[in-house]
Amino acid sequence: MASLSLFNIPAGFSFADTLAKGIFEQAGADPLSLANIQIFLPTRRACRTLREAFLRLSDRPLLLPKMSPLGDIDEEELSFFENLEGKEFSLPPACPRLRRKFFLARLIAGQNHGRSFEQDLALADALGVLMDQIYTENLDMKDLPSIVDKREFADHWKVSVKFLELISLNWPKILEEEGVIDEADRRNRLLNTLSEHWQKNPPQHKIIAAGSTGSIPATRKLLSVIAMLPQGCVVLPGLDQDMDDQSWKTLDDTHPQSTLRHLVTDVFNLDPKSIPLWPTVSQQKDHARDARFFASEVMRPAQTVAAWQKLKDHTDFKTESLSIARYECENSQEEAMVIALALRESLETPKQRAALVTPDRKLAKRVAAICRRWDIELDDSGGQPLSDTGVGTYLRLCLDVINSRVNPLSLLAFCKHNLCVPKDYKDWRGDIRALDKNLLRGPAPQGGFESYRQKIAGLPAHVDSARLLKTITFIEDAFAPLNRDVMSAQSWMEGHIRVCRSFCDQQFLWGNEDGEAASRFFSELLEHSTLLPDMAIEDYMALITQSMR
Repeated sequence: MASLSLFNIPAGFSFADTLAKGIFEQAGADPLSLANIQIFLPTRRACRTLREAFLRLSDRPLLLPKMSPLGDIDEEELSFFENLEGKEFSLPPACPRLRRKFFLARLIAGQNHGRSFEQDLALADALGVLMDQIYTENLDMKDLPSIVDKREFADHWKVSVKFLELISLNWPKILEEEGVIDEADRRNRLLNTLSEHWQKNPPQHKIIAAGSTGSIPATRKLLSVIAMLPQGCVVLPGLDQDMDDQSWKTLDDTHPQSTLRHLVTDVFNLDPKSIPLWPTVSQQKDHARDARFFASEVMRPAQTVAAWQKLKDHTDFKTESLSIARYECENSQEEAMVIALALRESLETPKQRAALVTPDRKLAKRVAAICRRWDIELDDSGGQPLSDTGVGTYLRLCLDVINSRVNPLSLLAFCKHNLCVPKDYKDWRGDIRALDKNLLRGPAPQGGFESYRQKIAGLPAHVDSARLLKTITFIEDAFAPLNRDVMSAQSWMEGHIRVCRSFCDQQFLWGNEDGEAASRFFSELLEHSTLLPDMAIEDYMALITQSMR
């Protein structure tokens, strides 16, 4: 049996920098040898991070290794090193997520349970997540009805199980008719096929799989194959090799080390303490040794917490070196300010790095907003929904005007948005201020644009009624494409885009990063809009809002 090539980079070391330094040293003086290395990483973001780490190591141009994300792998990336022309790699294309969502929403709507279109879309999202989990665990959609015993559930649960049975029967037929497969299913098939291909035909170039914990069965299989290749190795991220044997054996699935334990113990059949460190780890000073020991003790399984009584006898552990602080804040805004100040302080300290780790997206947004006041742009790994960007807000406010029947608040919110500046309109801001002061204050008109015209006719003589009438007429004419009761989804989208372009120059609407994302968003929506039924403005607004998230 071939020996396993397995390494560990402990917590406390910069994973990307340490990995890049080790690969750089292994490559030696030959500048072309790096280009003959293939590296698999968990995500595309990890690939970008490692690429930047390589560039920091050298002051000359480099031919970097080929980096591929395990979570989003495709044949084109693999074909750089491998001949993948075999029939087993000729997989059907993946069904776009948005198209799958619309198909599922249509199936759900066919059940006639009195739900709104917005609820159908939300259920389609939840069902899509369930289907991805089924594929991730290497299960089959056909097995869905047999997963649970319907006799164990109340009647309302039986309805849900019956609905899942309907999906398990109809969805495979839809995929076959479309000539596609689910993204998660395609990823699993590709990873499994690649594993089998490399077992039969070991590649001659160096292959490194780094940073993956093997949480997906298909990924675990590929990692086990790579570790046994003549030119392959696996680099684990933050494996706790100081944990005692009893704690290691009693870890449950909620523990941070559980996936690594399953990979090391069940897949590789190794003792974690026997796994060597990545070569360049020993060359760096281990500043995080005490912090790593402390974290390991804090996360000790409940079955072995009695060992805490003996911590006072652990002479190597020094709590003074941990630099742990606790801040008690009165509210979330104060909490965000304290965090933002700590991040700013780290920027002012040479060679210091900092990161905010939180599951609270609202807190992360508050911290980012505070840092933005100091011209500090944070790189948020969680991303930002299109609906929260400037362009996304502009698109939603446009629909609010029609959905609210031209309510003064919605109209002002849209007209005062910084993107709302009609190209050939003189003194737009001045006219909107005049509209706000003389027309939009007081009881809200109930008859749309016509009620504004009637109110203008009754204004005192000292008010410039002609100016107000000109502004209202311009706005009404611009919103004409959306002044319908029911239209097809495609008509709503085309009208929506036309209205937004009437109030904003194209170079500002589609030109920046947010605009490019919005342009791709509408292109994809339009591509799959034929799957959607005719709808009213409320349903179209729900479609746009949900899809932008």
